[in-house]
Amino acid sequence: MNKKIIAVAVVLILVIAAGLVYFVAQGNEDKDTIKIAVVEHNFEPIYIADELGFFDEEGVNVELVIVSSGSLSAATLTTPDAVDLAGFGPDPFLGILNKYGYNDYKWIGTYMLDDGVQGAASIASGIDLNHPETLLGISPATNVGKVIGINTTISYYSLFLEYLNAANAHGYNLQYQILGEKDTPDPNMVNIRNYDNKALSLSLSEGYVDMIIGGAANAKVVEKNPDKFKYVEIDDDHPEYKSYMPVGLMSSVNTINEKSEAIEKVMRAIQKGCEYIYNEDGTVNEDACKIAIDSLGNQWDINVQTKYFTSADWGFEFSQIDVDSMNAALKNLGDRFDKLGDTVDPNQYFEPRFLKAIFGDQFVWPL
Repeated sequence: MNKKIIAVAVVLILVIAAGLVYFVAQGNEDKDTIKIAVVEHNFEPIYIADELGFFDEEGVNVELVIVSSGSLSAATLTTPDAVDLAGFGPDPFLGILNKYGYNDYKWIGTYMLDDGVQGAASIASGIDLNHPETLLGISPATNVGKVIGINTTISYYSLFLEYLNAANAHGYNLQYQILGEKDTPDPNMVNIRNYDNKALSLSLSEGYVDMIIGGAANAKVVEKNPDKFKYVEIDDDHPEYKSYMPVGLMSSVNTINEKSEAIEKVMRAIQKGCEYIYNEDGTVNEDACKIAIDSLGNQWDINVQTKYFTSADWGFEFSQIDVDSMNAALKNLGDRFDKLGDTVDPNQYFEPRFLKAIFGDQFVWPL
């Protein structure tokens, strides 16, 4: 393996956005070395590509910079000389567009499309995302308003807000509030508390919230105590409540122009990692699950990883779904992005050259 996972051997510390990002500045600083900021979860194809030697096959050196959230991944990307690529979802990317405009940073490809809100809830709470009224304190039989733990700086937050919008479009009237530290939950509202990613699992297991929307944090709670906690998600019988969260790779325009060939090699290797997730019949590859579990520190078993792989679509693309998801996030969080207007233009923020190179005529652009 020619990549270096940069997390423990620290020679330089960057203080970014109230969090710490650790990385080692080592390796060949040339056009065939690419440093990528990745969050622990949602980046399994990159770990698979490294473990199976796909980066070696493409002839590119890769170093991974491990960060704790998508917002920190975005902050790392905009720190000079920290990384070449970074992965995250719509919310942090909109923050970059709002601060820097369209000319400095580009979305270069979506490799994961999360299929609807997923979380973990206490069984006693009675929360069922297929029945949105259970998010309120009036149902089931409790007078305490339900409290949802989410990191409000990342894309799971706007995904959850889009779920509430979808529920309201189908006859509900779900209003939400962000609770301060001492605020009392309202039984007639959806109550949201902001937690850092690392605190999400504890917030649920200790009873501070009724449900979390948290990616890896969901499994950490449910797998430890399945008699008390359960997974909650939207099933195929209720597609009207589904929303989508794309996770993609971003880069600066300068890096795209200077390291275009190496970036293409990286993306080809990651695409191989995405394809390895699936067997020929479309089922999940058990070996891919094992690699992911090992890369993520053996936090859960193969059934959980299989469930996670089946809950999203894996493979590079960029479609109208990505555009709609970006604009939905902008609509839900518009007060954060005062310079962007009502919509963002994919012709300005998306760089199509890499997907064109990888897929040829199969990739349709412009949309």
